[in-house]
Amino acid sequence: MISINAIWIFSLASFTIIAIILLSLILTSPSFRGKEFSFLRNFPYEYLSSNKNTLVLFKSLLFVLSGLAFSPLFVITPLISDFGDLGFLTIFITCIFGLAAIANMLLFFFDARYTKTHMALATISMTLTMLANALVTLLSILVYKVYLDRSDSHVSSLVLAIVSGVITLGMLFLIFNPKLTSWAKLEGKENEDGTKTYARGKVFVLALSEWIAIALTIIGEIIFFVSILK
Repeated sequence: MISINAIWIFSLASFTIIAIILLSLILTSPSFRGKEFSFLRNFPYEYLSSNKNTLVLFKSLLFVLSGLAFSPLFVITPLISDFGDLGFLTIFITCIFGLAAIANMLLFFFDARYTKTHMALATISMTLTMLANALVTLLSILVYKVYLDRSDSHVSSLVLAIVSGVITLGMLFLIFNPKLTSWAKLEGKENEDGTKTYARGKVFVLALSEWIAIALTIIGEIIFFVSILK
């Protein structure tokens, strides 16, 4: 669909930013309220508030990554006449991924105490991620059909369709996970003095779901970049 030269510039830039962000997440282990930070029970905004040393850098990377989500538009739009119907679908997918990236970024800034706002952002993030990956599945299938009659059957497009399809199903399960209805439920613990305290368990379903949605947005976007290359 798109020659390698221009799109690779955007792709490599995006992958570099993604790699830096992922490494910063993995290599830094901040604490939150005296406890070791865990991606299983702590929210994205808690990572940002607890990791003071990389706060400025991480905020900058979040804005850059969100902007790069729209980068394919600069390559695709001028060449839309060469792509036909697939071009319009590709632009639509780019916009959906861009909006998902913005929703993901905002999850790092809105405290869960603002329940309605935070839940709205989480719902938008998960829904857009699912929709974007569903459309990438469709795009990969269509690209496979285009190349099917040629000597190069473009099997990679079929593989990408399967992978993005699995991601879509995973997001569907994430959105309709029945445990999300009671996401705020805490686990009780008996203290030695007979009192009872409540805290999050090892897994806090909403926090984990948000991290998964962010990760699948990044993975889905990488698949999308690869799917639109010749």
